[in-house]
Amino acid sequence: MLQLTVEGELESKGSNNVPKDGKEMILFLDDMSMPKINEWGDQVTLELERQVLEQKGFYTLKKDDIGKFMFIQKV
Repeated sequence: MLQLTVEGELESKGSNNVPKDGKEMILFLDDMSMPKINEWGDQVTLELERQVLEQKGFYTLKKDDIGKFMFIQKV
């Protein structure tokens, strides 16, 4: 759900994606211990946030582009 929310607030600028209207994006997670732990012991929401901050993006889930890395700027 977090990934779909983030993707909904982005627009493409060449090979990068930036927040709409030239603004900057802030990711705010209210309670870091709340995301559900899956069967592998991961908290998917926290892993997605880590990937955005460390690798400057994430892999898209859109049907036509699944597995393509989506670079995000101004986060």
